[in-house]
Amino acid sequence: MSNSPTAAPKGALKSYSPKERNAYMVGLLGQNMIYNIINVFVSYYLADVLRVPAGAVSAILLIAQIWDAFNDPIMGTIVDRTRTKYGKMRPYLMVMPVIIGVMTILCFSLPTYDGNADSWGKKGGVIVLAAVFYIFWGMTYTAGDIPIWGISSLMTEDATARQKLQAAGRLASYIGTAAVMLGFQPLAFKVKEILMDMVAANRGYSGFKYGEVATEAKKNVTETIVSIATKHGWAADDYLTVSLDNEKKAFLYMAILLTVVAVITFQLVGICCRERISPSPSRNGVIANFKTMFRNKPYRQILLSGILGGTRNLTMLVAMAIVNFYFASKDPVQVILFLGLLGGGLFGGMGVVTIFVPKLLQKYSKKTIYNLSNILEFFPNVILFLLFIIMPAGLTEWYMLIPMALMFTIKGICLGLFNTLQTIMIGDAVDYEDYHNHLRPDAVFFSGQTFIVKIGSGLSSAIYFGLRELVGYSDNNVKLVQQFVDGGDDTIRGKMQGLIDKGDNFFTVIKRFFEGGAANPSGDEVFTSLDGRLTGDQLFVFMTLLFFCVSVIPAIGNLLSVIPTWRYALNNKEHEEILASLQARRREEGELAGEAAE
Repeated sequence: MSNSPTAAPKGALKSYSPKERNAYMVGLLGQNMIYNIINVFVSYYLADVLRVPAGAVSAILLIAQIWDAFNDPIMGTIVDRTRTKYGKMRPYLMVMPVIIGVMTILCFSLPTYDGNADSWGKKGGVIVLAAVFYIFWGMTYTAGDIPIWGISSLMTEDATARQKLQAAGRLASYIGTAAVMLGFQPLAFKVKEILMDMVAANRGYSGFKYGEVATEAKKNVTETIVSIATKHGWAADDYLTVSLDNEKKAFLYMAILLTVVAVITFQLVGICCRERISPSPSRNGVIANFKTMFRNKPYRQILLSGILGGTRNLTMLVAMAIVNFYFASKDPVQVILFLGLLGGGLFGGMGVVTIFVPKLLQKYSKKTIYNLSNILEFFPNVILFLLFIIMPAGLTEWYMLIPMALMFTIKGICLGLFNTLQTIMIGDAVDYEDYHNHLRPDAVFFSGQTFIVKIGSGLSSAIYFGLRELVGYSDNNVKLVQQFVDGGDDTIRGKMQGLIDKGDNFFTVIKRFFEGGAANPSGDEVFTSLDGRLTGDQLFVFMTLLFFCVSVIPAIGNLLSVIPTWRYALNNKEHEEILASLQARRREEGELAGEAAE
């Protein structure tokens, strides 16, 4: 099938059809589903299901993301140098979704890390495999991510139509993100319940129903899930081992299911969409493209702004751990409730505001909206942490959920504006380069968007897991927290409230922990599990760390990201003039080519 577009009337701007727009939106939905399946892998699965030490997770993610980020411009160069009858983006979009899907499933197929085993293969081997799979996933994902965003600047000559397409694509990407972030874990925990019931039935533990047992344990303060399970025939240590193993299997099954759906939808872009702007005759090499990226001032400003604001990625990275341990205690129904309330506010804000971006651009400059989104997001981030300081054990009270949901909604609105404007402004920078240097580095410049995300994710992951290692929320302590929640005899919030009831406050607990008091547990501040004990202070600090990472560190990034774009180099009027000149040039070149053919 040829990529040559139907001839447009003289003077008309060539653009995409409604069918192509819809295929593009569905494709971005699938692509973001895959990205966020891996977000689950790095944010929760590695450290909290496999229990790989936080320091090792931090090293894996930082090395992988930095390598992959600098690999992006190389991949962008390869794509920009591609010339086929299907175009330069579409061939990758036809092939790469399947390969990315295979790598995604492999990431969830790792053996369980065993920190107590003598065998290196059960320790270092898991870490090495995790690093290899994740690095290869990143490289294959890049080969699909760059073309899917790059093709948006080639599907139309109309700047307004391009803005609408990119905004629609962003909206669809948020739907894909929300589907995974809100649905993956609740469904995985439900699958775990089914698997636990199957094991009980196979072993003849009659009457054991995981959901009923968990409900009974929450109602009866003298019973735990483990103690009730032992009455049905389980040995306590065996029950906890089977529970953790089935949680791992449940995550794999959900990864397979969602990845298959994501791959099918992702691939629609390559099948259905067309490129309408011809590539420039010149084909730069990698070094020349790096020079082009840093020579182009508006692009350079957007790139630097995105890197400095990259810590906003911590919101998604840490959200699942907060919901699972602080809000929901891994109860599937409560996970759905709190993810729906807080995540719904976040994704709802992102999605709704994206619809209005094209209209906002008719009244306000891109620079104004972009910078304002960063400044405004600072405030809900700071307020979230202040709420936690004021009521460290009470944020699940109904009257606190209202301001919490409001803060996440405002964060979502700001994120939606930021992400959409970033994509639009990168497209403008491509036009700027085409006008000044007769070169359209679509793939290379949109590789910068991937570069920003990966550098931000790598730094965020390093900060998050590095801080977890610093305070001891790692390795066996993660297992103890998991066992405490699975045991069902208290909630983490309840343990924190116990400290507050004794007369402690936020600052005294933190101070005592770092002075070493938590290393000498005593009295009712301690909870025990089958193979260890943790203090209430440790739990308190672990939850504080999660809230600090989801709020304060992103707030710092919000302010830093405004610095490079405060005096943005490409205003709306200049871009309109550039577009008019480019369109006239293309018409002239097209007419000259037609005359030469005659």
